[in-house]
Amino acid sequence: MTRQRRLSNVWNNLWFQPCGPENLGLSRALVSGLFLWSHLSWDLSVWTEVSDAFWLPIPLFRLLGLDIPSATFVQVIQRIFLISLTLGFVGLFTRTAFAISCFTWLYLFGMRQSFGSIAPAEGHFILMFGIFAMSRCGDAFSFDHLIHRLRGRPNHIPEEVKRGSYSWPVRLMQLLFVSVFFAGGVAKMRLGGLDWIFSDNLALTVQVIDLGPLSHWLAGKVLIGQLLAVMAISLELASVLAFFSWRARIVIVPCLLLLQVGFAVTMRALFQTFFLTYAFWIPWDRLLDMSRGCRSRRRTLGRLVLAALLATFVGWTAVLPWVLR
Repeated sequence: MTRQRRLSNVWNNLWFQPCGPENLGLSRALVSGLFLWSHLSWDLSVWTEVSDAFWLPIPLFRLLGLDIPSATFVQVIQRIFLISLTLGFVGLFTRTAFAISCFTWLYLFGMRQSFGSIAPAEGHFILMFGIFAMSRCGDAFSFDHLIHRLRGRPNHIPEEVKRGSYSWPVRLMQLLFVSVFFAGGVAKMRLGGLDWIFSDNLALTVQVIDLGPLSHWLAGKVLIGQLLAVMAISLELASVLAFFSWRARIVIVPCLLLLQVGFAVTMRALFQTFFLTYAFWIPWDRLLDMSRGCRSRRRTLGRLVLAALLATFVGWTAVLPWVLR
């Protein structure tokens, strides 16, 4: 086998493995639906009431010559975003809906950034909506698929499975996921270096936030804080291995989840919208096969795991933020 052929096989195995549309379709519905729910009560038009002195447009806004918008304009853009995201959630005109969601969220996110509001846990959703718009994410768990079947059109899914059309969007979102953590680790090392790790920075941060007895206990344990800092930055730098190795994925992804749980417990940093991207690491198709299996025990286990995972996503992004208000 030639080197070019081997590289081609590695590339195809990395991005275009044959798989059904369930993983992509269910992830689309879950992530977009909960992201929509978490933003229904937002009113981004309040940013137009901020003093012009705080307006520092991001490079894209400067390039396009965009100035401070009116409250009415922002409200219109926000309604268009919510409507298009709703259509993407239910899977109706899916690709068009996510294309509109991508551009409208880019504007809303950029406007808020231009006023100095940093939301690192939500910027990657611009890319996610773009990935959905370019993919066949509406071929499962969607009205588009239902309409397609009712009209008696030919089933194109087997051909798309062979082409790997349902695997590359999930893999791309996994790459985006690990890139966020890896970039965080690189930034800590570049800006803070070893001083960030071996100082009492983490203990002081927890003490300032003051979440009660746990904060006071951790604030007095500088050594434990340094150990946690070492573990956190090591895990962030190693996160990229989860994209290339399934063995590393089994260890690293759950550890990253525990890291975020630690942030939530000690600093009340939920990152609830970023938490949604864990959905792209879950083998939904295998769980669905288990829940539909012939063996009663296997079927029951599959349904319990599915219910537990769905409840976790809903609880973290929709219920927990409301409880902690």
